[in-house]
Amino acid sequence: MSFFSRLSQRRALRRKARNFVRTLHAEPSESDVAWLASIDPGGDEDHAAWELRYARLALGVLAAERDALDDSVPAAIAHAATDSLSSDRRIAAAMLPLAERQFGSRLATYREAVTRRHAGDPLDQRLGRTLLEFTSHGEVPDQGTVDRAGRIAQGYMRNASTALESLFGRASLPEDVRPSEAYQAS
Repeated sequence: MSFFSRLSQRRALRRKARNFVRTLHAEPSESDVAWLASIDPGGDEDHAAWELRYARLALGVLAAERDALDDSVPAAIAHAATDSLSSDRRIAAAMLPLAERQFGSRLATYREAVTRRHAGDPLDQRLGRTLLEFTSHGEVPDQGTVDRAGRIAQGYMRNASTALESLFGRASLPEDVRPSEAYQAS
């Protein structure tokens, strides 16, 4: 493959990754923001909205890691997600380093929730608890609260998977074959 072909492919990948990340920047629904703010004693809707934005962005990166056709796709998406923070008009330039650290923290914690499989907790429960850990500083939430938070988080992952498939195509491999192994074999 020529240098120009590889360069063209890399540019196309970065463009698709930026387009994917744009879909992750959709504003959370007002009802989800109000609900999430209502379970915290402070009732801070701005904080709730930011946690939902971070959750959608982090879960989109994780959906790409799980569902991408090629291992280069999640890396490009993670890079585009971090870069997107610098162009987010809601983030003041002086607050960008804090926003990047907060996003990195959320991404790591959601990743741990996705990969942790002990105690038989279903994924939506783990994701719901994670969202609530970042949002609520009050008492341990009841099961109904965890369920609703889990539905919101799972919805973000499903929407990200749909957008990923739309932009990058659908992976169809046996469970024991990594996408990069299939790519190298072809």
